[in-house]
Amino acid sequence: MTTETALSIEATHRSGQAPIREDLTEAMAGVWHRLGQPGPSWSAPQRLAMARVARAAATDPDPLPPWVKPSTVDDRASDPDLSPNIGDAIYRLTLHAATLTEDWYRTTLALAEVTPEQWIEAIEVVVAVVAIDGFAAAAGLPFAALPPPEPGPPLGVGDVPSRAARHHWVPVQHLEDGHGYYGDVPRVPPVIRALSAVPRCHRTMHELIGAMYMDGRAMADMDWTRGTLDRRQIELVASRLSSLRECFY
Repeated sequence: MTTETALSIEATHRSGQAPIREDLTEAMAGVWHRLGQPGPSWSAPQRLAMARVARAAATDPDPLPPWVKPSTVDDRASDPDLSPNIGDAIYRLTLHAATLTEDWYRTTLALAEVTPEQWIEAIEVVVAVVAIDGFAAAAGLPFAALPPPEPGPPLGVGDVPSRAARHHWVPVQHLEDGHGYYGDVPRVPPVIRALSAVPRCHRTMHELIGAMYMDGRAMADMDWTRGTLDRRQIELVASRLSSLRECFY
């Protein structure tokens, strides 16, 4: 198993045998650093607690099935900075995202007494840990140490013009509302709108997508390439991974 070290993202990337693109390291390092900062709805200690639970779940040698709440068995998803309901939810989101239902989502929010915006931020943390640790494991690199917590209260979500959508359980920003969040584009598919009700979380997702896959501007170009892979090869890898992960989209 890849173990955590005291190294930063930059140092772990330099420690490997294969060269890693600078833009990839920069994007991951920026996202990783923000894990230790106060978020829109959660404090830095709470965000780091979520990251620890997500990392423990992703590396669990004997993972629990999705219908078992970890808090009813042992302390594998427990953390002093999180309620048991949030720890249970983070564990299942990390390991069994394809099993989640809208009923589970609404029940979990009610039990944990959190808002959709707080849940979106929890998703942001899990996305960051799973993507960045997953890359490290695939590249044979040690896991980077989590950043230290920065002081301060949550920053607040702000006045975001979001509302319910047919393809999402959480609220999203709508292109047709005309507030310009997505820029001058004619169409924004549902997957691009994900997490948009909390712009900072939306930014995290798309920084990782842009570095690890492609940015939105490249998606319309069927001849776009990156490194030694052409667009068709990139999509083959992405489709295979999506199938293995049972991606909704």
